[in-house]
Amino acid sequence: MNSNPRTILYWLGLTSVVIFACAGIPAFGNNEPSPDDTPYGPQISLTEHQTNVFEEILSRLEENYIYYESGQADWETLHQTYLDEINKGLDDSEFTDLMTQFEGEFAEGEIIYVTRGERIEADTAANLAEYGGIGAFINFEAEQVPHVVILDIIPGSPAEKAGLRAHDSVFAVDGSPVLLEEGGDVVLRIRGEAGTKVTLTVQTPGEDQREVEITRARINGITNLQVDELPNTDIGYMRIPTVGTTSLADEVAAALDEFSKNSEFKGVIIDLRIAGPNSNFPLEEMLMLFLDGTKIDIFSRTENETFQVEGQDLFGSQDMPIALLVGEHTSGLSEIFAAAVQESARGVVIGSNTAGSIEAFSAFQLSNGGQILIASASYRIGGSQELGVSGLKPEVRVEARWDEISPTSDPVIQQAIESIEALEVQE
Repeated sequence: MNSNPRTILYWLGLTSVVIFACAGIPAFGNNEPSPDDTPYGPQISLTEHQTNVFEEILSRLEENYIYYESGQADWETLHQTYLDEINKGLDDSEFTDLMTQFEGEFAEGEIIYVTRGERIEADTAANLAEYGGIGAFINFEAEQVPHVVILDIIPGSPAEKAGLRAHDSVFAVDGSPVLLEEGGDVVLRIRGEAGTKVTLTVQTPGEDQREVEITRARINGITNLQVDELPNTDIGYMRIPTVGTTSLADEVAAALDEFSKNSEFKGVIIDLRIAGPNSNFPLEEMLMLFLDGTKIDIFSRTENETFQVEGQDLFGSQDMPIALLVGEHTSGLSEIFAAAVQESARGVVIGSNTAGSIEAFSAFQLSNGGQILIASASYRIGGSQELGVSGLKPEVRVEARWDEISPTSDPVIQQAIESIEALEVQE
């Protein structure tokens, strides 16, 4: 399985690999497969069985892949090319490698092949009682020296107690460096049985590397909305977590209430830079709070649904100046929200290009016990912009990687402050 579909996030100690580009986006219909772990029987050869599995994948793609007709794939050529490879005679490992190669024929992360073993491992890891972790959300970075960057830390977790913070990077686990070929699977070396220890080689931006020993534990917490009133600015700040809770909308409302109590209040910065898939991002509530009249299309191969946002003012939310911070880790529902704000010219979007990971995925069981995950639905803002193709491009570009931002200096936030203050002067 491709271990890095666009931006893959790992929750060390609470969930398995997040393989849905945008879990939480409603798909059309119920495509969840019923479990069937029955291995193939002896009545057909391995090559015939692999051929059947590949034909199953192609059939599911034709029925469900949202870009089946609009994409650039030459389906007849792909069909024959991969059948020829299968007919050469492949073992199970070689067939898995071939299906990983097949994933690469499409935009990154839109087609994901999951083996039976990977599926079982993911199901097992989803059970909190089975393993422990350190309580951090990380993302693999391949550029320069391979490492993982910490996006967020769960309060009270072993990671927090050990002094790890957002923006830190991990270059080695128990003395062995993070390897390019293992990619995000390095998470398997960081996770482990509760009560055991792991030593990480960590670097905070602007500082030297250091060794940090952490005792793993069962992780039962989750990150919350970070809320601040930025010093000496009268500007509110909200950082949306990587994986939120169902109370996130209430937390946003409470923050707006607090900000509105400041008579000198100038506006709010909404930081979406680590708001990844499965974040419980309250899309409908956020759209209603800050926008009015914007149209959003949800579409699949067979259906198209349009809804219009009906604004609801809460603590002045419809009129307050807003700046949204986005980046390479922004994906899913938060990405759609940022695009809607940009399309309606309601606020300024600042940062770098987003992931374009907004598709809803459907999972289909295969006869070999594996699964194929297919991008089956997507969003279109204002009837034109398809985020799944190119991602969101901010009006104000500020290139600052998450692992380059120090605890005391964040150029993206600084630009947002300047943009809101400029809006106030114009008014």
